[in-house]
Amino acid sequence: MTLDPQLAALRRLGDLPGHRVEKAQRAVALTRGLNGACVSSRRPVVAQDVANDPRYLTTIGGTRGEMIQPVMSESGVVVGTIDVESELANAFSSRDEELLALCAQHIAWLWLASRNDSTTPAVAP
Repeated sequence: MTLDPQLAALRRLGDLPGHRVEKAQRAVALTRGLNGACVSSRRPVVAQDVANDPRYLTTIGGTRGEMIQPVMSESGVVVGTIDVESELANAFSSRDEELLALCAQHIAWLWLASRNDSTTPAVAP
């Protein structure tokens, strides 16, 4: 998801073929859901079973596990998130978390380039 500072919301960048995304959840307020928790804390969020996490908002039916990593600019501003979902509970290991963190670190420039405005703070350190 990418942070839209004008809407103060996270917007989905794309949807998976064959998975219906609830229209209401294509943009999520920064204060809501697991993605909102990730952005506000500036830390990864892992829900091994979303049914047991009251912050969870249904976006793709059948999701059981969800792992979210913040994507930050070099100055520590959150510019988006990488959200990985699984149909299996307990699907994510600590190695998966490490890999996702590494991915977020190396692709942050994509979010900044797509926004064409890296000076607009999203969630500052």
